[in-house]
Amino acid sequence: MKSHSGSFYKFVSVHTFLIGLFPFYLPVFLWKLDYSISEISYFIALAGIGYFLALWTWERIHRFVSLKKIFLLSLLLELALLSIIFASEKQAFFPVLALLYGAYNCFFWITNRVLFIEGVTPENSGKNFGNFQIVVAVILKIGVFSGGLLLDKFNYPTLFIVSILVVLLGALLFAINNTNLMQVSQSLLQAQTIGMVNLLKFKDEFRSKFIFIVDGLFLFLESFFWVISLFIIVQESYWQLGILVIILMAIFGLMFYFIKNAIDKLPVTSVYRVSVALYVSSWIIRGLLSEDLDRPLIFVMLILITFFTSMFRLAFNKRFFDLAKATTTFQYIFLKSYYSQFFIVIWFGILGLVLSKVDSPEQALSYTYFASSVIALGYFLYRPSEEIATSKLIQETVNGTA
Repeated sequence: MKSHSGSFYKFVSVHTFLIGLFPFYLPVFLWKLDYSISEISYFIALAGIGYFLALWTWERIHRFVSLKKIFLLSLLLELALLSIIFASEKQAFFPVLALLYGAYNCFFWITNRVLFIEGVTPENSGKNFGNFQIVVAVILKIGVFSGGLLLDKFNYPTLFIVSILVVLLGALLFAINNTNLMQVSQSLLQAQTIGMVNLLKFKDEFRSKFIFIVDGLFLFLESFFWVISLFIIVQESYWQLGILVIILMAIFGLMFYFIKNAIDKLPVTSVYRVSVALYVSSWIIRGLLSEDLDRPLIFVMLILITFFTSMFRLAFNKRFFDLAKATTTFQYIFLKSYYSQFFIVIWFGILGLVLSKVDSPEQALSYTYFASSVIALGYFLYRPSEEIATSKLIQETVNGTA
């Protein structure tokens, strides 16, 4: 288990820094290329297709390749993503970039979750996820700082060269690692591949399917729409966006440091319900946020949004990983991604059509945030494992016997 922990943090560290260098800025990079909020919604929908197809591939190739090769393949996908930016004038640029972005996201997040789940229990999942988030926040700060500086003060080719060096160093780090930790665990190898029939029949007593459908929407609202909102607030400066995000992440890390050690000991249901209420409030505050407000008020609102979102993500991921451990572990993780990504295509396809009718991008974002605060109420339906006497139904459904 210790060896897998080493693999996990090496993998996460390399990719988190690379994400901070450019993929973090991808939403605002598209914005600077004059893509509208509606078009960026379509980009997210295409990325969902790329993720879905990549997940189908990941589920099958991990059975006959080592984690080392999966790590290296994820770096190649990052390299392809960075390279396609040079073709931004080409007609195929937009869909190809979206599909590559989805595939890269899949190989990062699925590998990340698979490694993480093997080292947690319901007694330490909150603390371990908190530790993970602190490590990610620190490394992401360095990457975001570097990426913002390179994009604002230099140019994309310079950032590309730096990213290539990091990819090469990451590949070397994994290539020279010859220990057994680079092999897929037996429990993962024995996990049943999820077929279309299993996917369609899936349901459980935790209301997981509904939550999976909803959560995909919010993951991209946070990582794309919200980043664009921040970019507008800082007058469309990469450098200032990076500094603002670093300040917010510093606050985020401080909060996690105090919360992570306590969350596993607090009443799970109460903490989760409070965190959902705070998360709903965060989307209302986002809808009220405007660059015309006084700067001190904007900063207070950003701190509240950061705290409410951080608290929710910690409580939500604890519940998710606890349920994964209590049920089918890896299959539960894959099911979430399949449902989230499929409905990301639907959510953002519809959103693209609706927002194409709104003239002001600020209004489009504000309307989306207010609507999202209502949809976020759905997170209250996610039931914890201790409320269910048995997890037999989920096991039967995944195995296709229900």
